Amino acid sequence: MKIELLDDYNYTLYLNNLYIKDLNLDNKEDIEIYLKKLFLIIKDRYDIDISGMFEIDIYVNNKYGIVIDIFKEDLEYLDYFSNQIDMQVNIIKDSIFLYELDSFIEKDLYKYNHKYYIDVEDIDDPIIYEQGNLIFGEYVIEVLKYGKKVNV
Repeated sequence: MKIELLDDYNYTLYLNNLYIKDLNLDNKEDIEIYLKKLFLIIKDRYDIDISGMFEIDIYVNNKYGIVIDIFKEDLEYLDYFSNQIDMQVNIIKDSIFLYELDSFIEKDLYKYNHKYYIDVEDIDDPIIYEQGNLIFGEYVIEVLKYGKKVNV
């Protein structure tokens, strides 16, 4: 598990398939229980206040796992519920994940904004995971739409 703290209200969690092997992504109640457990881990490890209203997008990729994009709503009325967690969960199945690379490798890639991108489905060498950053969501759509396909 990897967590990226973007600011006080935004977090991104990267969970590979090993972390979610027992998670039923078709059952909202199971997902909410799982997320509450993750919030407790985040609270303990990073000393972050995990309470209030959260908007959560879960991007699912069968090869990689899931990426959880968390946005905490900054609403004053939620101070009355300071020890509670409320969440709006959106699941985006069959998401395309790309790895962003600074340099060219001999694989089928996309080139966009002076960077190279490889589809996670095409990665067969684990070293690539150490060389790049995982890209998901709207930016993937932009890369696929406007990027140039480089075939090897």
